[in-house]
Amino acid sequence: MKIYLFILLTLLEVHLILSQNYLASLNKEKSIAVSPAYDGKLNYLRKQVYLYKGETMRFNCDSRHESNDSSFVLGFTVDYKIRRDKYGPIFPKSYHPSKKGIGTDYHKIVNNRFEVLDVIHHPSANQLDGNNEFNHIYYLKLYNLTLKDTAYYEYFAFDKDRYFPFIVIKHQQYLTKKFVGRFYQVLGEQNDYIEVTDFKTMKSIKIYGKTWWKCSNLVTNDQNCEFSLILERDKTKIIVSMLIRSYILKEG
Repeated sequence: MKIYLFILLTLLEVHLILSQNYLASLNKEKSIAVSPAYDGKLNYLRKQVYLYKGETMRFNCDSRHESNDSSFVLGFTVDYKIRRDKYGPIFPKSYHPSKKGIGTDYHKIVNNRFEVLDVIHHPSANQLDGNNEFNHIYYLKLYNLTLKDTAYYEYFAFDKDRYFPFIVIKHQQYLTKKFVGRFYQVLGEQNDYIEVTDFKTMKSIKIYGKTWWKCSNLVTNDQNCEFSLILERDKTKIIVSMLIRSYILKEG
């Protein structure tokens, strides 16, 4: 009788542990499902990767690759699953392979727009195992709105910012709303000047301290592939990179 009682208690204990793990898994999925909507404030969403689903993104230019005809980028494939045959693993093919056969042809996809169809956790991930090396890897299933085909992008979800080659359209809209219409004053005294780029001629011109300029647009600068402000004063338009904005301007 004692043996049967011991077996029964053991089975109940195992059932309780499995139930707790199952409920924890459900709660995790539920917390993902009810995550707040993406507001565009951040571009790289770190571990909130599921918020990308349904968003449109543009593959941003990279000044390091612009001048090289054989430039390639990594992370894009035509599938995300590693298949196997009797000879071993078969890795997914690169999406629009580069001329060198390594990675994806940068010039083929630069400035292409992609819609995020789905977010897929790595097949070997296991949230119940905190030491699983695949837990931070996801795949964005993308539909290329420019080339009309499908790709997968390997996404690494970390707690700190890292390189992310896309500009989410909603993030650009957020920045546009934040900066366009605001006034900025050039730092320095009235006789001081700095050289900036004229938006129409793309030549260098001088602007003087204490002068006020109004932001009329936010664009991606083709020279450095970073966001830049278009500022206007009278009939003059200048382009100022966001990288140096705080060093030469103050907001009114």
